[in-house]
Amino acid sequence: HGGQVLMIEHGGQVLLIEHGSQVMLIEHGGQVMLIEHGGQVMLIEHGGQVLLIEHGGRVMLIEHGSQVMLIEHGGQVLLIEHGGQVLLIEHGGHVRSC
Repeated sequence: HGGQVLMIEHGGQVLLIEHGSQVMLIEHGGQVMLIEHGGQVMLIEHGGQVLLIEHGGRVMLIEHGSQVMLIEHGGQVLLIEHGGQVLLIEHGGHVRSC
């Protein structure tokens, strides 16, 4: 298929799916590890938890331990949450600690 690897399977598990010279899916142990589209990382998942969602070159969400860690939009950090507590809210270039 045009010299592009479409699927690598090992031990009954899909390890790599590549299309159009872009890595679309890396799966290991039944968990999706990486989804990339248009040269940008869209999703990184590990242990059933979403670790990274990136869109338009900006990090939109980082989640770890079922808690939202970072939400960024327009190059500005909007929210940082850890341990169920909001650590930082930024709006209009003004940082407000909580």
